[in-house]
Amino acid sequence: MEASWDARRWLKLTLRTLALLVALLAVLAAAVLILSSHLRGPVIRYVETHSGRQVRVDGKFDMYLFSVHPRIVAEQVTIGNPPWTSSGTTAEIGHLALTFDLPRLAIRRLEMQQATLYLLRDENLRANWQLHDPGISGLGTGPPLIRSLSMPNARVHLDDRRRHLEFDGTVSAQDLPGQSLRPPLRIQGAGELNGREANFTVNSDPLATVARDQPYRFEFTEDSSGSRLTGQGVLPHPFNFQMLDATFEAAGEDMKDLYFLTGLKLPDTGTYHLSGKVARQGLRMQFTDLDATSGHSDMRGTVSIDVKLSLPSHVEADLRSQLLRVSDLGRRAAGRAPKPVAGQRLLPDTPFRLTGARRSDTVVNFHAQALEAGPVALNTVAAKVTLDHGSIVVAPLSAALREGKITGELRFDATRDVPAAEVDVKASNLRLGQLAREHAKSPDEPDKDTGGDTHPPPVDGPLNARVTLKGRGNSVHELASKANGRVTSVLPHGAVRSSLAELACFDLRALGLMATGN
Repeated sequence: MEASWDARRWLKLTLRTLALLVALLAVLAAAVLILSSHLRGPVIRYVETHSGRQVRVDGKFDMYLFSVHPRIVAEQVTIGNPPWTSSGTTAEIGHLALTFDLPRLAIRRLEMQQATLYLLRDENLRANWQLHDPGISGLGTGPPLIRSLSMPNARVHLDDRRRHLEFDGTVSAQDLPGQSLRPPLRIQGAGELNGREANFTVNSDPLATVARDQPYRFEFTEDSSGSRLTGQGVLPHPFNFQMLDATFEAAGEDMKDLYFLTGLKLPDTGTYHLSGKVARQGLRMQFTDLDATSGHSDMRGTVSIDVKLSLPSHVEADLRSQLLRVSDLGRRAAGRAPKPVAGQRLLPDTPFRLTGARRSDTVVNFHAQALEAGPVALNTVAAKVTLDHGSIVVAPLSAALREGKITGELRFDATRDVPAAEVDVKASNLRLGQLAREHAKSPDEPDKDTGGDTHPPPVDGPLNARVTLKGRGNSVHELASKANGRVTSVLPHGAVRSSLAELACFDLRALGLMATGN
């Protein structure tokens, strides 16, 4: 009996304890619900304080805190721009849901529906989607890790003034359904990029496997205006785009069209192919193994860019070519040049566009085994080009022309309203006979033996010359038409066709020699 009573007592005690626990849980749950409604203001103010921007929630705001995966759901959310902008909005989100992982404080899932993003980056690299200015954030660790993402059909307006990119279109980002338990992430976008229709796709590692100490891999494809850009890369630290390594490949009808994908201003060409590698660490970007071909021309080399926050980026390039043909560059090579008209000037009178040159801080070392400009073929060309905020200097400059050599320097001052140019070029041991034959020959015609040529050049022999010119103008034509200077030439020894010599002495016999073709 005593044992039975003790059992009943323990049973009643247990039931009472459970009842008390249930009651306490009920009270706690009610308290959480009440507290959640009262936490709306403090949570929003906390986010505003730590993000430095205004946040407004015009719809419902629910918090589910009593869980190992706390969840926040908000509707009609508006996120303002950071203080460095005058005003405006970064995002408008119809439905926002955040699920967290404790105690790691990672984002287990992020859902955004009916979202419109207004993304802005200024000339000093400040972006409204960043929590900190790039100059003070350093390499850091990047934003919080996201394990799952769903953002269907978000409207995106991008104005990147530093990268020269403007995009207006639709972007979707989500884990690919039905792929596996750990589906990869896909980001797709379509719209108008820099005034042309464009679309892009990014496929990357599953978000479910992302970790701070493991690299995060991705591949991408972009298409616009007949050009396609593809590549693959890795983020050594996930979501931290301050560090990146990637390879890329581009092909299309005109290299200038890459502006509509990258914001880079490149020259007009014919059909082209471009490949290379890019590495970013903080504010420094390094392009290596660059390999570009178009027509008969090729170019290889490296380019490094040190980004300055309030000043133009410093650019250094080392470019080399086996063969560079001027005819493979420009609007004519791209098939965009207007047809020549009667009376058209030999030199272009298109006004210079100097805005970019006045903001440039660039040094380029260039070497070419062969440079063809119409009938003139130069060998072992070497030049150093320096652009310093509107002051352009090409020095030293050297090239070989058959047995002769050309050296000199060019200076162009674009800091003034009317640019000024100076040219100082020396030539030594130029074989005039060879030059005359090459000028009369088609540029595509192969070399051939001219030993039996019955019509020798008017003048033959080694020429030494120097040309110093100065001019001012807003176009190449104006510069040339207003140029003044001195041309000095010396022919130590050689031969002159008799008709030319006799013409120089005003001998009428020379006219007869010319008429008979002698």
